[in-house]
Amino acid sequence: MKITLVCSCGLLMESGGQKLLVDAPNSPLAPFYAFPDQALQKLISAQPPYDGALALAFTHAHEDHLCREKLRRVLDARPQTKVLLPDHALPDTGEVHLGDFCVEFHRFAHITVPKNLMTDHFVLLVKRDGETVYITADATPDAERHRMVLAGRRCDAAFWNGLHLSYVETRTLMREAAEKNYVYHVPVDPADTSGIRRKCERNMQRFASELAGVVVLDRYPAVLCPDAREGEST
Repeated sequence: MKITLVCSCGLLMESGGQKLLVDAPNSPLAPFYAFPDQALQKLISAQPPYDGALALAFTHAHEDHLCREKLRRVLDARPQTKVLLPDHALPDTGEVHLGDFCVEFHRFAHITVPKNLMTDHFVLLVKRDGETVYITADATPDAERHRMVLAGRRCDAAFWNGLHLSYVETRTLMREAAEKNYVYHVPVDPADTSGIRRKCERNMQRFASELAGVVVLDRYPAVLCPDAREGEST
């Protein structure tokens, strides 16, 4: 499976001519960067790499993961596109087929935010042709809850927010959960005033012995896992 990081948290997954775009199109929310306008135009007009059979999935409705106005423009132009949206009416755990991708969704607490920003949040387990990819988005670093979702399964790749680097329990979880682990949703500006990027860099240095093989994705586009069993290119 080929996976491309297309913005801070946007992932384009491609396999066998099928494409799944996760957490894009979205909007800028400092310090994170959004799905580029040029890419949005290609998505709307079905130009490569967004041509062919395409589905969309979203983990939650914060603007840096989902822009409803941009999504409406995409669906107006491509009405056959299948979409998975987080919704309080959905069960806590379920499974949908988006083209040939099978997507498990599991309700999961969002990283602590002000009450007015709390929203339905799901982690996703994407399955296609025997490969599995775990996507945590803004999930809180709760190792036991992640283990319940994974149910003993070891994925080909997993994408984690940077908080998972801060705790021994979730650093251990990374080694258990996937062959390849990526920390994403990281500010691209080295002078990032939020400190998120620097904290990730410090944790990668401090806990290097525990994080062998973990890659921090602080630039884009990045092409990952052209075949999860054979290596990667960036």
